[in-house]
Amino acid sequence: MRKSLEKEVRDRFESGENIELIEQQLIEQGHLESDVVSAIHRVCGSHFQNKRNEHNKRIRKFFRKEVFDRAGYGFGSEQYINILFYQCGASLFLITLLNGLRTLVGTTFSSWLKSYAHNVSFDRKVISVAGFFLGFCFILMGFARNSNSLWLFFFAALLTAIGALSHGELYQALMDRVLREEKSGLINKVYQYGLMITITTLVLGAYIIDRFSRYTISINLFGASKTFVLQGQLLVFCLAGISFCISGLMLHNLEHTSSAGKARLKIKHHVKNYLKELVDSAKVLLNDKTVFVLMVAATITSLVQLLGNSFFGIYIFQVFNHIGFGGFLNVALVFVLGVIASILTPQLTRRHSKQYGNFPMLIFGTMLMAIMPLSYYYNPNLVSIAMGTIAGVIGGVIAGVAHSLLAKDLVPQRLQESYFGMSSLIAIIPYIIIIPIAAHTVANIGLEKLFLVLALTLVAVVVPLYFVLMIRFEKKRFIYAV
Repeated sequence: MRKSLEKEVRDRFESGENIELIEQQLIEQGHLESDVVSAIHRVCGSHFQNKRNEHNKRIRKFFRKEVFDRAGYGFGSEQYINILFYQCGASLFLITLLNGLRTLVGTTFSSWLKSYAHNVSFDRKVISVAGFFLGFCFILMGFARNSNSLWLFFFAALLTAIGALSHGELYQALMDRVLREEKSGLINKVYQYGLMITITTLVLGAYIIDRFSRYTISINLFGASKTFVLQGQLLVFCLAGISFCISGLMLHNLEHTSSAGKARLKIKHHVKNYLKELVDSAKVLLNDKTVFVLMVAATITSLVQLLGNSFFGIYIFQVFNHIGFGGFLNVALVFVLGVIASILTPQLTRRHSKQYGNFPMLIFGTMLMAIMPLSYYYNPNLVSIAMGTIAGVIGGVIAGVAHSLLAKDLVPQRLQESYFGMSSLIAIIPYIIIIPIAAHTVANIGLEKLFLVLALTLVAVVVPLYFVLMIRFEKKRFIYAV
């Protein structure tokens, strides 16, 4: 029996059949799984070892690429971009406009690009080019700040939204596709160490900017002395850009997935199908008032987060520039505390959502989010702002996870992917209308009053909407139960 099983495995393997298929079919024929696995290992042991080595090698390549990606995002923090843009002479109006446009670009293309990346074949070179493009944008921002060029910085910062979106979504899809069979602990370490690398480079970037605020270098060339002024922000953004360029270059060492030409031929067809699917889904989802209110509440929350994240770092830099660690280090350390506090939040939220329900967790998370802008408004100091930031970040994660879980309960499974895509597209209209109004308002009322308005919006507008949702949901469930 054993020899006949080994012979069948050998014959089928030598004929070119897939090992996983051989194993599955032999088990379905009634052979014991342990006997089948043993026979396959005896016959194809070297093949399995080579395959395992290839998989481990592939994981290590992804890991090294992830290291440079995380370093790039740490050096190129959103808070640093906002502060340096402010130092270029940008008004509060222009800062709001820039962040609004960056969010608008991301909202417009993110859902489509995510769908495209997971459903259409594309070449890894597309991601590689996106990595080089993102790196170039950061280097351009560094030179723009070094030369104090306001509009060049604005243009480069806007392009980073496109580069980061393209690089991030396509790379994630490639990683899922190439490593879909991998369950190694090394994959989990990518995310664990990646967060540590981001935190380290975030703090290191702040130190470099503060330490080399204006560093003069003199070079003698053929008897003539040349003086260059090197600013820390140029060095940090160049480090971010180089990190993304190296990350893009590393993709050339990964295996081919498909041809780029084939992907380009499918773009037009995919856009048409994607829009048609969204329109069909919208006809169903928008007729459900509960789902519609959930979308409205999520859109308002995202606008509050947009405005807050645009100015939290600037406010810390302005008010506490000569307190504590000073300058950019204060900003970095405050937000590092928030990132660290958010690590375990998704797991805790999923666990407590089963115990307390999604609506209570959603309301609780939103209330925590309101603490963050309030800490910037009422008697602000570094300690209270740090604690408020921790509460706000944790609240944002809780609200985000609870919203996703709630959407899965409210939206039919076949429409769930369309729901998240449609939520992003529906948000475009209020973004276009509200962003210029918000920019004008911020310029007139100042940052402290803005933070108060943001907190009141969450407490007085978003939370009541969630209560309305909860009442409607419980009422509907009671009717179905009866």
